[in-house]
Amino acid sequence: MALYWPEAKFTVHDVRHTIFEGPAGLKQLYDYAHSVFPLHKWSHSLGWFVVDGAGNEATVEWRWIVTWKAEKEGFVSSGTYNDRFEKRDGKWKCIERVSNVDPNWPFALFQPFVDNEKATFRSSCPGDSGNTLLDLS
Repeated sequence: MALYWPEAKFTVHDVRHTIFEGPAGLKQLYDYAHSVFPLHKWSHSLGWFVVDGAGNEATVEWRWIVTWKAEKEGFVSSGTYNDRFEKRDGKWKCIERVSNVDPNWPFALFQPFVDNEKATFRSSCPGDSGNTLLDLS
């Protein structure tokens, strides 16, 4: 989590509309993505980006795309990240990220994975039962 400030927030707009906050929320976001979706079969790439800012604040707009690297060919999804960075004590870190799936993409293709989340979700936190989602709503 060294890329984010401790109070950082990551908002996801795809088949879910969820806000993940702080270290526990960001950990759950990554645990969820890496256990519920078959990321080991996908490649996530960043394309163009635009940086704007002054002083100790900056925004970055990124274009992302996910493609198959195993089993199938073609695109899985695409979208944008809108990040807000802050500089503190000479270090730049993300304070807020919003991920939006491309509204023209049939993101309902992810629904079967979400429907099966109770069976596939695994936590990386020692002591967790390994299959319980945190209630962050």
